[in-house]
Amino acid sequence: MIIDSHVNLHHHDFDPDRDEVIARARSARVGLMVEISDKVSTFEQTHAVALGHPDIWCTAGTHPHFAIENPKLQVADLLT
Repeated sequence: MIIDSHVNLHHHDFDPDRDEVIARARSARVGLMVEISDKVSTFEQTHAVALGHPDIWCTAGTHPHFAIENPKLQVADLLT
């Protein structure tokens, strides 16, 4: 199985054709995609993408470039 371990399908650039992008990945035999939460503030969108597709999982967290948005973020915050 091919796994794409880092997708950002929640990004607004994919709004017009997100379903088509996902379909193309599946056609290319991508069996699992991991939707990355690049910011805590975008987790809702990230989670929604994953909830809508059984072959897309998601992460919870923040990219180091965006860590400034939540300077006191702790692991416990991500678990709630």
